[in-house]
Amino acid sequence: MNGPKTRHVLANTLAGLLLGIGVSLMLTLYGQVGWSTSTPNLIIVLGVVLGLGVGLLPVRTTRAPTGRR
Repeated sequence: MNGPKTRHVLANTLAGLLLGIGVSLMLTLYGQVGWSTSTPNLIIVLGVVLGLGVGLLPVRTTRAPTGRR
């Protein structure tokens, strides 16, 4: 029915990067952290690491249902 499930490491890494940039910009624009601190950079790196982690997780599979119970 369906082919083998795969993870999209590059797409998830890019999504993590964009998430990190977005959160970093929101925090700095709303005045929660300053531009000159290293916090915005750490948030971006954390987003990339989160995206890589999600991309590299093994795919959950379920067993095919059998006719017997």
